Amino acid sequence: MKKLYFIAIYPPQEIIEDVKTFKKDFVENYGNSKALKNDAHITLFPTFSREHDLQSDIFKAFYDIDTDLPPFEVKLNGFGSFPNPKNPVIYVQPENNTELTELCNRVKQKFNFISYSFHPHITVGHRDLTFENYEKA
Repeated sequence: MKKLYFIAIYPPQEIIEDVKTFKKDFVENYGNSKALKNDAHITLFPTFSREHDLQSDIFKAFYDIDTDLPPFEVKLNGFGSFPNPKNPVIYVQPENNTELTELCNRVKQKFNFISYSFHPHITVGHRDLTFENYEKA
């Protein structure tokens, strides 16, 4: 049996609740019923699947990530989007942050079986958001 995994940073509960307000707006005004599926987070490594009996290597790799970084703050500043016509996304935009990028690079060192570009964001509207509603939003 396969399980799904991803690695993310979750903000303080206050930020999660603030973002949830935006997500509720997307549900009510833009027909984006899947907006509330996940709590606000910044993905460091995208979703992947793994056989349940092989998960010990995932846990080892996770614990081996060098997280010895000084504490840092991520400032959120406005909105952005990925205007893909088939799967548009609207998100809260973090300001550029070298520490966050460094943490992502350290995750990539241990989880290097998927190639991806890191574009930090906190998703507000996605999945069943139509392109027409994306443009309205």
